[in-house]
Amino acid sequence: MRIAALALLLIACEGRDQPHASATPSGPAADCTLVAEVLTSFELGNYASIEERRPKIAEWRAKCEAQKLTKEEGDCILDAKRERDLVYCPRSLMFPPYKLTAEGEVISGLPPECSKYLIGLERYTRCHGLPAEARASIASTVAQMRRNWSMFSEQTPMPPAVAAACKQGNDAIRQAMVTFSCD
Repeated sequence: MRIAALALLLIACEGRDQPHASATPSGPAADCTLVAEVLTSFELGNYASIEERRPKIAEWRAKCEAQKLTKEEGDCILDAKRERDLVYCPRSLMFPPYKLTAEGEVISGLPPECSKYLIGLERYTRCHGLPAEARASIASTVAQMRRNWSMFSEQTPMPPAVAAACKQGNDAIRQAMVTFSCD
């Protein structure tokens, strides 16, 4: 049962598209005026007065132009329904680009339970009590999970409600490590 809960948690966490950093911009430019309008709406809300909005629109337009957003990058921002959707855009302007973390490294923005869970899973992949194929499969999943979770930061933290699932997953991993006589 615990292994099933662990598998379910791993699968649930892998269902999100991971954001990616854009290389050198190429292609047609984004419509920075529209991008600025959308970002201003996310920042100030749709009901802010034009006097409040004008300086923010100018600020976001300048950032968009300075970073030379492509049409594709701008379209991603324009298609976002909520501010948190921007995290999946190649360059959202509102959030710093995510940084991949190394195995064992704590990811800022994760609840402590999720950091422990991720590090526990990494330890589990080195358990010689598991068949080699299982270790390899788990290691591949954990590496993907770490890449996906690297998008979280102090500015864009993981939702706190996930902490309970991470704690449950960590408990299951600890039990599995005892069952398979892992270190």
